[in-house]
Amino acid sequence: MAVTEYPPTWATPSLTGFRPRCLCLDIETTVDDPVRVLKIGAWRADTDASLSLQGELTAQALHDGLAQLTTDAAFLLGHNLTEHDLPILKNLYPALSLHALPIVDTLWLSPLAFPQNPYHRLVKDYQLIRDSRNDPLKDAQLSFRLFHDQVEAFRRLHDERPGQLACYHFLLGDLAQGYYDRLFMSLRGQLKPNHEQTRDIFRNMIQDRVCATHLDGLLQSDWPRPDERLPFAYVLAWLQVAGGNSVLPPWVLRHYPATRRPAQGTAWEALRKTERWEVVLCQVAVRLELSGVLDQ
Repeated sequence: MAVTEYPPTWATPSLTGFRPRCLCLDIETTVDDPVRVLKIGAWRADTDASLSLQGELTAQALHDGLAQLTTDAAFLLGHNLTEHDLPILKNLYPALSLHALPIVDTLWLSPLAFPQNPYHRLVKDYQLIRDSRNDPLKDAQLSFRLFHDQVEAFRRLHDERPGQLACYHFLLGDLAQGYYDRLFMSLRGQLKPNHEQTRDIFRNMIQDRVCATHLDGLLQSDWPRPDERLPFAYVLAWLQVAGGNSVLPPWVLRHYPATRRPAQGTAWEALRKTERWEVVLCQVAVRLELSGVLDQ
């Protein structure tokens, strides 16, 4: 597996020549069962090499077309890769070499990079806003434009609230097959913070917004559980902008209905009972059941 030198040039403050060695990917599928891939678009941000296939997509055709694009790629980039594109490709074409690449999913990063309304111009709910229909190659390139802006937003966040970006680094750094540890290490210029450091930062950032007693109880437990890491990141992002008309993206609420109602008897549930929590966090991701996602 290719590894980007540290620090990669695309993480420099100017973002000049933003050309990470990533393979950007998007697919179009049927909606019937069994699902079939109708089109696939792939593009290398560093070389501008691309691939666009449609029609009868055999395993050999995909392997031959994607092999060269995958070579020397540091990571795989796309929008909703984790729960849409990759599960379908792994089921239909398990031998593709791109499955070995670590992942950056711009859908997962968007609520962290752009928590405040108005959100990003390229995103509406869980979808990218296209200027054309059914063109996976253009969508793959669009996901890269979004990623560029996410990196820039995280850079600004590091300047303004470095502790918040450190929390994201800890909470996303160990997600299965993710490139997030390398991403945040590059942006911060530091290794991932440890558990104790992150817990103290998290407490300091939200203690004036929730019940301190319940918060201490929560952070003294086995914090955070593997299935709570991404929800904690979303909580932290939203709490910094809550109180206006900013809300968590609807796709989170639809896909993880437990966000509206934390499990009874948990520390999250007790914390949510405070007045401020009820007002601010009734729609936030506090108990997403993500174990199935993280195991992929």
